[in-house]
Amino acid sequence: MIELNLNNVEELVFFEKGFADFIPDFRQYYDQWRLSRMTPALRPIGNKSLIDFLCNITELQKEKIEEKFGEKIIIDAPNTKIIKFFETNCDSLEELLNKINVHGYHRFYRKGNKIFITIWR
Repeated sequence: MIELNLNNVEELVFFEKGFADFIPDFRQYYDQWRLSRMTPALRPIGNKSLIDFLCNITELQKEKIEEKFGEKIIIDAPNTKIIKFFETNCDSLEELLNKINVHGYHRFYRKGNKIFITIWR
């Protein structure tokens, strides 16, 4: 089993020569990454293409990658959502709070019977 994450996706996927043609949907990520390797000033664009690649893999594309590697893979995509919004009513607030992780900064506000929660880091 292989875990694809931000630490190894460049080595396992982007440095592999035939991989860009194997999943043509992600050709723009490969092109951005390759350009960032040639021009040091564009390194942040290359890092962004690695993150976008991991965050946008569908199940079908994951199966293609598993077929290429010959092993099952796990995609460990970084959480790029900085702000999360939740809406609930007063009766189900406790249930929602038990489901979500309230890490970082948060704000609760109420409008009538509705409670709105904003969480950011």
